[in-house]
Amino acid sequence: MTNRHDFDLEIERNYKHNFIVNFLDVTTFWFGASFFAYRTILPVYISKLTDSEFALALLSMLLATGWLLPQVFTANWVQRLPLKKIGPVNIGLWTERFPIFLLAAAAWLATISRELSLVVSLILIAWHIIGAGVIAAAWQDMLAKIFPLNRRGRFFGVTNFGGTATGVLGASTVAWLLANSEFPYGYVWSFSVGAILVLVSWFFVRMTKEPYVGPSRSRTSHGT
Repeated sequence: MTNRHDFDLEIERNYKHNFIVNFLDVTTFWFGASFFAYRTILPVYISKLTDSEFALALLSMLLATGWLLPQVFTANWVQRLPLKKIGPVNIGLWTERFPIFLLAAAAWLATISRELSLVVSLILIAWHIIGAGVIAAAWQDMLAKIFPLNRRGRFFGVTNFGGTATGVLGASTVAWLLANSEFPYGYVWSFSVGAILVLVSWFFVRMTKEPYVGPSRSRTSHGT
C-alpha cells in the first residue's frame, strides 16, 4: 500500500466482503466453542475424569490467564506484521484450532485410562487457550485495520448477536449429546463437532482481504 488514499479506497472496496466473512468466522467459531464451553462443559468434563480439586484449579487458572497473558509478549511482533491475518490464519490454525481435534481423541482415551485422558486433555486445553492468546492481538489488530472506526461497533454488535444465538443452539445440542451418550462418548462427539466448526470458521477468516502495509520498525517497551 503506497499511501493513505489508496489504503482507504481498498478498505472501502472490500468492506462488505470483509464484514460477511468475518461475521461468519466469529459466529461459526462461537457456535463451535459452545461444544467445549470453557466455563461449563470443560469443568464438568474434567470433574468426570478426576476428583482432584487441583485439576479444576489448574483449568480455572488457564482460563483466567491463558488468553490475556500471551498478548503482552506478542504485541511487538504483531506491530511489525505487514498483514495481521498472518496471526489468526497461518499460526492460529495450529495454535488455536488444531488442539480441539486432539481433545476429542483425548476424551476417547478415558475408555482406556482416565488418568491418561486427564493429563492429555489438560495439555491440549492449555495448548488451545494459550495458542488463542498468542494470535489474539493480531486478530484484533486485523479487525481494527479492515473496519473503519465508525463502523466497528456495528460489526461487533451484529457478530456478538450471531455468536450468542448460535451458542444457545450449540449448548442445547451438547446437552442432548451428553444426556443420550455414555461417558466419554458424549464428550468425544461434542468436541468433534466443535473442532469441525472452528475449522470451518478458519476458512472464513482466511478469506479476509487485508491491505498490505509495510512493517513497522518501532518497538514498544514492556517496562513501565
